[in-house]
Amino acid sequence: NESTENKHKLNTLVKVQGEGTKEGTDAAGAKEIQTSDGTKFESAKDNIAVEANGADTLTVKLNKNLKGLDSVTTKEIKLGDANDNISIKKDGDRITYTTNNGGTTTTNKVANLGDELHITPGTYEIGATNKDAAAKNDEVTLTYTDGNGVEKANTFAKIKGVAKSDLSNISNDGKKVITGLGSVVKAGDNVTVKTDTDATTGQKTYTVNAVTPAVYTKADGTKVIKRPDGTFTTNLDGSAG
Repeated sequence: NESTENKHKLNTLVKVQGEGTKEGTDAAGAKEIQTSDGTKFESAKDNIAVEANGADTLTVKLNKNLKGLDSVTTKEIKLGDANDNISIKKDGDRITYTTNNGGTTTTNKVANLGDELHITPGTYEIGATNKDAAAKNDEVTLTYTDGNGVEKANTFAKIKGVAKSDLSNISNDGKKVITGLGSVVKAGDNVTVKTDTDATTGQKTYTVNAVTPAVYTKADGTKVIKRPDGTFTTNLDGSAG
């Protein structure tokens, strides 16, 4: 404020005071410079210079490369220049940064530990409903945990179509596939085989009956029937002959 001049006579007191700082005493009663909240003011050297112009002006200058600072409290940090920069600031419970590239401004939110999700380590059971009551008996319900170790409620990953080791949860279509791979029973000489199939599971029931009277085939291909008296006949009705 060059328009305002402080004029003092020789041998009069001139006070130069930093904004917010004040004189105080420490716990032992010694004098010290304190900040406005009563804590000790500690300077970082090599950051401020006072330059005289050889006439009537002293210019106080701040080093543009600050160093020796323990902390900085600010609402916003801007990196770059006026036309191409990134602005970083606190926004609620997270940090946002704004990029300005040639007049195009984009605002982004920095993820925190609560945003990071991973599958919760542990043992999962097929068909378990302790997390998702609507889980089906062929599903594995996986839960998520965030970076703070807190499980994310009502957020699941599903593995579907999983059979239990005892196959107790397979569908009827699956049962039909399995039974279709079972043994095949065919009728041989002097027996008949009747097959009944369960419409739901595909399970087959085979009923085997002997053919009476029994028909035998001789080496020459002739078919003969054994009669009750132990003799054989070529008459298929069992009559003598």
